[in-house]
Amino acid sequence: MNTTTPYHVEAGNLGANLRAIKAAPCPHGHWSAVQIREVWDYRARGLTADQAREHIARWTRPSYHPQPYGPEAGRILRLRDTVCHARHEHAETVRRIEGLPIASPECRPRWDRRQLQMVVAGRVIVITRHESAEWDKNSHYPTHTEVTYTSQLLREDWQRPPSVIEVYTGRAGRGYSGILHCLVEQTISHDARGKWWERAIAQLLGAEYVSQYCWDPMAGEHVVYKIIEQNGCLRSVYDPEYIYPLGEWVRDVARPQHGGGIYCYRDMDAAMDAAQRGEIFRSAWSEGKELVLCKCSARGRRLHYPGDKWAYTELRVDAVLHPIEH
Repeated sequence: MNTTTPYHVEAGNLGANLRAIKAAPCPHGHWSAVQIREVWDYRARGLTADQAREHIARWTRPSYHPQPYGPEAGRILRLRDTVCHARHEHAETVRRIEGLPIASPECRPRWDRRQLQMVVAGRVIVITRHESAEWDKNSHYPTHTEVTYTSQLLREDWQRPPSVIEVYTGRAGRGYSGILHCLVEQTISHDARGKWWERAIAQLLGAEYVSQYCWDPMAGEHVVYKIIEQNGCLRSVYDPEYIYPLGEWVRDVARPQHGGGIYCYRDMDAAMDAAQRGEIFRSAWSEGKELVLCKCSARGRRLHYPGDKWAYTELRVDAVLHPIEH
């Protein structure tokens, strides 16, 4: 291997998104195969998991070795290390919030570490369940328990890494709870009786937003349809470097305003219509690419766009149905 090749060039040649890898640091210092597949389909390049780990270790190795700086080393160096650590903690917190289950008004919420989230008009609300108990000293059983709930509306830019000023002044927070507190725009307390989500949305965003909270009541996986380029393997029409291995799940977190996700259609006719009208698909045909209609399974966080277009967090191609003629 040519060691003089820049890391970003080498990563690109291997089909890896170096920015995504560096933005998703492994908290334990060892990447599992599942974690690698979330940011890089290394197997499409014929690499084993161990080989992929070796590449990631070199690409993400810090250019300096942190040291316990004393007063003589200067406050700038200490601030640099503090900012790096704060941004790493912020990225971990964002990742944890994005992984919270999404509350649905149509089914019983599933709590993860006593937290879940709602997405209303592109705004994220984190709901936390609190439980307190009074214990009997003799029987070791609780004599009284009390359960309360808080809903926290996150800032619109809650995914933005903290600036140097925010870290220096302590406005970035520390730890999951501290960082979450700094990301919150407004907090309310409430119970979980009846349509509690409507009351929470009305207080945090306004009554006009209550009707905008609508989530698909179907549980589990959804059957969807997607237009994919067939060129040696199944590739994204928009980004040919993105591979869809047949029968395997791929992941890209769905975010509002086309900020992320895997796009597909719930209806086959809508997918075919989009293929005929879409600029990206017409450009692909003009370049001589072969487009096929695929039947897929989708799950996880999802967002609805006009024209029956959806963005899902996870998608699996189950079958290639037939080529699409221009």
